[in-house]
Amino acid sequence: MNSVELVNEVFQDFSRVTGLVSNKKKSHIYFGGVKEEIKNAILEITQMEEGSFSLNYLGVKLRPTKWRAEDCGVILDKLSLKLNGWASRNLSFAGCAQLIHSVLLGIRNFWMSLFILPQKIVVAVDKKCRDFLWGVNGNRSKLHMPSWEKVCLPKQFGGIGFREGKKWNMAMVAKHLWAISSKQDNLWVKLINSIYLKNQDVWSCPIKPDLSWYFKKLLKIRNVTNANMVNQAVKGNKFKVNRFYNELIEADRTPYTATVWHKYIVPKHRFMFWQIINENLLTRDHLSRFFPIHSGLCLVCDDAPESHNHLFFECIFTRNLIVFVEKWAGHMHWPKNISELHDRVLPAKANLASKIMNAITAAALYLLWKNRNDCLFSMVCNSVASLSKEIKSVVKARVLGLYCTSQRKKDQYVLRLLNSW
Repeated sequence: MNSVELVNEVFQDFSRVTGLVSNKKKSHIYFGGVKEEIKNAILEITQMEEGSFSLNYLGVKLRPTKWRAEDCGVILDKLSLKLNGWASRNLSFAGCAQLIHSVLLGIRNFWMSLFILPQKIVVAVDKKCRDFLWGVNGNRSKLHMPSWEKVCLPKQFGGIGFREGKKWNMAMVAKHLWAISSKQDNLWVKLINSIYLKNQDVWSCPIKPDLSWYFKKLLKIRNVTNANMVNQAVKGNKFKVNRFYNELIEADRTPYTATVWHKYIVPKHRFMFWQIINENLLTRDHLSRFFPIHSGLCLVCDDAPESHNHLFFECIFTRNLIVFVEKWAGHMHWPKNISELHDRVLPAKANLASKIMNAITAAALYLLWKNRNDCLFSMVCNSVASLSKEIKSVVKARVLGLYCTSQRKKDQYVLRLLNSW
């Protein structure tokens, strides 16, 4: 009561000095764990109506008790609102991935930075993102090869960097553990130390029954991490969530990351390059594992069973295309199979020539797959000459658009070659 009277008195002084008064119709007071007689006395002093939980504060629902799945419905509603306004049919996989990165997961990450979301909500968000990326057939995602766990791996571990919901939530909330353990200079940390810890170490303090539900959740993260892991994620006195998340990943680094995701490659070519190098496209040999197909022969040459190795390296159409490309790009060593492609895509060299050859390789792989789909769905196969011309124009536009003329030490021979195309 004393605290409420003092706050009310200060507020009344402020109103008399400034002429600003509260709008009683828009003001509410919320209670948690307060006896009925004290509640009535506080309402009499403040002359405000009692509000009911959950409370909306800056777009976030708050309540003094444990969060429920229905409290997080606003997250799914926001995602659905965004998805309903996008025409995914007109977007490439790379375009869908970019929208998931920057918009859908951005909404999720805002909430994850504040709370440990219920597992049911995390799974529902992942499903919405997965359905948007691959497309929907009824209530299920369309047929695709890469698992969601693979997709959510960071790029250096072979994924495309979406980040798996449960681990990412844990990594974002671990920042609060670091703030408490390092005694950061902010009001919340001081409050936790004075009320709950009382000069105890956050890594060794017991979980008592009278702790708040949220602080209990925070302390339970200690089961999967430790002070050493948290401290390793700190750089320049700042907690880096990415570094902590990578510590939770149990996967080997991939050598092709820097080459596949290089900026000289067109974004949609990168995504297709990533799928090809992991043999994740729905070629006919893969499709036959899910359901019977009429013929397993290559749709382009109709001469051999369709597989990644045949379509991109052994097909007569592919070999003829590389001959055309070599006429204007110079000699390029085209891989013989997926295994040789893995050996070849080591980190791109610093010189411009190797970067351009890398971009040409990615463009050729993308257009070979596009031509295969044209043969299947449009019953029209492109000519080798037209594909070669398209590779040249796409790569030239991309390289010249990114080329910085102020860097004089660039390979001028390659630049002259580009200008002569």
